[in-house]
Amino acid sequence: MSDSDQNKRFDHECSHLMPILLLACTTAALFLTTMTYRSCCFDMLWYGHEWCTASTVVFARNWYREGACRLGFLQLWNPASVEFPDIASRQPYFSAPPGTVLPIWAISRLTTMEPTPAMVMAYNSATHLLITFLLGMMVFALFTACGLNHWLAFAYALIPVYVYTSLPGPMYWQQNVFYSDQAIILPFVAFVFLELLRDVVEGIDERRTVTLVQALALFYGAYTDWFMFVLAGVVYLKRLALRQMSWCLVPWVRHSILFWLPAGVAAALFMWQMHSVGLLGAFLERALMYTGASQESRMSIAAFNKVFWGQHVRRFYGPYGAPLLYATFGICGLCLLYCGIQALRRSAIPELFRNALALLTIMAASPLLYVYLVRNQAAAHEYSTHKLGALMAPGSFVLAPLLVLLLVAKLVQPVAKRVPGRWRAAARILIPALSFCAVAAGAHGYLKSTKHIIGMYMGPRGNPFLAVGTFVGRNTAFSELVVSPSFAIDTKPPQWLCYSMKRVYLTPTLFDVYSKATATVPDSPGDINVLLTNAQEHMDAGLTQLVAKAYVARREGSFLLYKIRKDVMLRLTEALYPGKAQQLQDAHRAFTAGWTSNCVYAADLSGVWATNLLAGRYGLFQRGQSHTGEKLCVWGFGCEKAFSVHPYTQGIGAVIIPLRNRYTRFRTAAAVLNPAGSVTFGVSLDGRPAWSFNCVSSTSLPCVADLDVRGVQQLALTVDPGRDNCNDNSVWIDPWLVPR
Repeated sequence: MSDSDQNKRFDHECSHLMPILLLACTTAALFLTTMTYRSCCFDMLWYGHEWCTASTVVFARNWYREGACRLGFLQLWNPASVEFPDIASRQPYFSAPPGTVLPIWAISRLTTMEPTPAMVMAYNSATHLLITFLLGMMVFALFTACGLNHWLAFAYALIPVYVYTSLPGPMYWQQNVFYSDQAIILPFVAFVFLELLRDVVEGIDERRTVTLVQALALFYGAYTDWFMFVLAGVVYLKRLALRQMSWCLVPWVRHSILFWLPAGVAAALFMWQMHSVGLLGAFLERALMYTGASQESRMSIAAFNKVFWGQHVRRFYGPYGAPLLYATFGICGLCLLYCGIQALRRSAIPELFRNALALLTIMAASPLLYVYLVRNQAAAHEYSTHKLGALMAPGSFVLAPLLVLLLVAKLVQPVAKRVPGRWRAAARILIPALSFCAVAAGAHGYLKSTKHIIGMYMGPRGNPFLAVGTFVGRNTAFSELVVSPSFAIDTKPPQWLCYSMKRVYLTPTLFDVYSKATATVPDSPGDINVLLTNAQEHMDAGLTQLVAKAYVARREGSFLLYKIRKDVMLRLTEALYPGKAQQLQDAHRAFTAGWTSNCVYAADLSGVWATNLLAGRYGLFQRGQSHTGEKLCVWGFGCEKAFSVHPYTQGIGAVIIPLRNRYTRFRTAAAVLNPAGSVTFGVSLDGRPAWSFNCVSSTSLPCVADLDVRGVQQLALTVDPGRDNCNDNSVWIDPWLVPR
């Protein structure tokens, strides 16, 4: 390259640098203005979907405390504690890869600070800022690559920046809620931006650099959320359609392997993780449920379009969000049809039109295909609409109007040729300026229509999880069991757990304390901690005697924690419940015999359904909680995977579990939750009765069912209320199966 060429290139780069810096400053300024609405919610966990943030904190804290490599980068719901002797008991999360947790863990290692909700929200907000800037840079790079004035490109780049920073949905979700559906937005936008750069850069070295960075973005995205595979598929088809890769066999195979290698490595790594803990089958079952391929999920998505577009999109993007997206998809489809016709006619397509359409197609097709691919998941969670915001900001307000303008210009081109030259020169200035004003005014009007949504998401509030969670975490140790007569800290929701990193179990009576201790920590000499959330809290006589024997009592505000030695608790229980303790120990041993990490819980299977049962808080049967939604505690048995049911007055209710000849043994225990309840439990195998138990009240010990299910296609857990169903809240305790 000659000196003059180098000087021209340097001048060209300098002319672009000032608009880019100004765009970055404008993005930061607009982002800071949103803190007026967001600051009151920062570091303030609340109920609902903010449990995603809490789960990220729990996973990252486990990695930070114990070492991510030592844990195999598994996302573990339960923290390290005496009641969880192995990885399986700590409940690895298997629905999504662990890429979401990686940046939080890396930040905590660099800062030598434990992950906290504030750290996660700060990172989430930073990604919102970076995503917004990349969306603006997308438009800037598109315009300048086609030779348009860089200040005109800067003006149009401000539109997606303004829209994305001001949308109430992303404003809230990209601060207070963080898991894979939020974490994937940054690699999504970065991957698309790098694909645009790959198309417009001229130097070979620059293209190789962009391709390498894009491969890293693809690996991280694929290790974060399955959406990245759909995005990569759309980009791959785009390269084939535009002949950006050779159609000859050997070059095509080589290019395809290099393209899919990062995503393939990420998927293989996650599959290996799941296989190492025996959860690969459970993951595949969960994938079928997400896609709506299972019977249970097909029933739940009957009104998918009404739920997704009519409720989720409206709540996220306001009353005009769905029509705006429909228009964007329609314009994209019409332009693709136009390009197809032009290709058949062998007519050239302008570079700006081709690049803009390619960019819009990638950003529109990817989230749309993914939403309908995992429609059960999308219908269940409103944050599934989040990816559409990254489309709306540049797509609906810049790319779609630009394509319409270029099509109109193509149609009026024969007439424009007869217009005098000075008018054509004026039109080249006025039309882009007027178009910018019209689009900017439309964007501002649309954002005004969404202002009411901000109050739905954000507002002054406290943090109901911080005080008690911090109190428990500060005053308990690994070897101790923590119980409470009226309060529980569970993995779902994990908001309390992310502060305490210690489970608290609901034990209304002294015998429940004994049951939990002997079932979960039979060989541990650690103390028993009794937590009271109120000093005036009512306790039964046994618990009152137990806390009277505490050797330490700690108080903070309204919270009280009593520490009692385990042997003291055992002696007191034996004195108050003579003979019953041994019966319970025998029941626990019968229930857990034969359990291994390869066994699966019936609650984790897809296709489980129910019939002739009263609907509770979450449907015909509840997983891991009572019929009305409270935490379960049944004689010390773990009930996180239990089926809680309530039969109708007439007829036998049932929970149906499809086995499909995949299992050899089935085990569960049955109990009634109310002292006045009376139910006959039964298990049927392919319609044939195989086991029954008449439980007369909650004072009856649970009865264990242990059945051979080889060759069985369907298993039914039945409940017969008898003459009436009053007080017949019943529970099938953690049904589990041994795979073939």
